[in-house]
Amino acid sequence: MFEARKVDLVLQGHDHCYSRLTSEAGKTASARARADGGIQGPVYLVSVTGSKMYGLNDRAGTQPDRVAEDTQLYQVIDVQADRLLLRTRTATGRLYDGFDLIRQAGGGNRLVETGGLIDVRRCDGATGPDAIACTARTKD
Repeated sequence: MFEARKVDLVLQGHDHCYSRLTSEAGKTASARARADGGIQGPVYLVSVTGSKMYGLNDRAGTQPDRVAEDTQLYQVIDVQADRLLLRTRTATGRLYDGFDLIRQAGGGNRLVETGGLIDVRRCDGATGPDAIACTARTKD
C-alpha cells in the first residue's frame, strides 16, 4: 500500500529499539541501490525515546540499513520542495543516523546517507560500544 501510494517515509515508535529499512531485500540491496543512484523508498523508521529498551533480533545485522539498541534517540525532519532531510540524534545530541530523500524528475526518491555518524549501538554482553552498561533486554 505504501509503495503503491508513493509514500516517502513511514515513522513509528514503541518497538523500544531503532531501525531504518529501505529495502525488504536487506541492507546489501539498499547499499547497492544507493551506489547505483537507484530509486528507494518508502523508508521505514522505528525509533525509541523512552527508558524501556529491547535488544535487537537476529535479522538486525542483515536487513535494516541502520540499527541501535539501548539508545534514546530523536529525529529532526526538514521538508523542502524536492527533498526530505532526516537526522537522528542521541539524547545528548550526537548524530546517529541521517539521510536525504531527493525527489527525482521521473518520480521516486534517491536516498543519500549522511556522513560523520557515531558507531552503531549494539550491546555485546553487559556493555555497548562506548563501555556504558546495556539495559536492553531480549524480547521474547
